[in-house]
Amino acid sequence: MTPNPVRDSAQAGLHALELIRGLVNAVETTPNDLQATQISAKLAELGLIIRDLQSMMDALLAENEGLKGQLEESGDWTKTRRQFRYALSVSWRYDDSGNLVDGPYCPNCLDEGRVQRLEPGAVGGAFRCSPHKALFFTRPTGPSFKR
Repeated sequence: MTPNPVRDSAQAGLHALELIRGLVNAVETTPNDLQATQISAKLAELGLIIRDLQSMMDALLAENEGLKGQLEESGDWTKTRRQFRYALSVSWRYDDSGNLVDGPYCPNCLDEGRVQRLEPGAVGGAFRCSPHKALFFTRPTGPSFKR
């Protein structure tokens, strides 16, 4: 049977609380009232500490699950990111065989962790990224000088 830290910790906490309840019941039947009151107070304090620890453990377990999800997403993003290559001032998507599949994509968006296809501009070879309001050119623009 595989250990389950959540279940095991919860059971240990419940067992500790049951032990405290048993001690409280035993102390309440003792003939020494002052000593019984002191022990009961200490046991009540111990019970509060255990409940606080259980709450902290629950919060840490929730955080751990969130971090596991982020790590999984990060692995998926790393795989996605490997499909892109930067060339001619933009990013292009390639398949596993190295063949160009699609593009162009905004290299700034890729650096920020999202895939954003560029929109064609008014001039051939010009592209626009809407989120960044940026222009990209995949070929020279402007007047060409002939020699």
